[in-house]
Amino acid sequence: MNCQHFFKTPKSFPVPYLHLRTSALGLQAIDFTHTPGENDPLTETMRAVIKALENYFNGTLYDFNLPLDLIGSSFQKQVWQALQSIPYAQTRSYAQIAAQIAKPKAYRALGNANHANPCPIVVPCHRVVRANGELGGYEGGVKIKAWLLDHEQHHLH
Repeated sequence: MNCQHFFKTPKSFPVPYLHLRTSALGLQAIDFTHTPGENDPLTETMRAVIKALENYFNGTLYDFNLPLDLIGSSFQKQVWQALQSIPYAQTRSYAQIAAQIAKPKAYRALGNANHANPCPIVVPCHRVVRANGELGGYEGGVKIKAWLLDHEQHHLH
């Protein structure tokens, strides 16, 4: 059963809501939005996603362990899995991720897969930065990326 929910983010977060979508298999998508919509009756999967996000924003969750139902190519899924291995409050360069997946010349394709990540925050594409340490782009905007990285540094255990 598919479910959608509009999660209210902390006041300091640059966008007021996360639009969450789940299937019977797991979390499918997180979108940043300024306007809430109708919430479906909560499924167990959605309850788990909401609880995990609450704990993340409260600074008490460092690793997401949620079932995911990500739709993408095999290369995209390989990149998204590599992103999940980046430890909390740390960053990796595109080159480091490309080397990790044994495709050291695939920077552009890796950047495109990173950009297409359907579950930001949970699949932490915000932790990928340019080789010189600059933030680079982010689907939700650089303000969100900077906020997430600062949040993680502030709550590092």
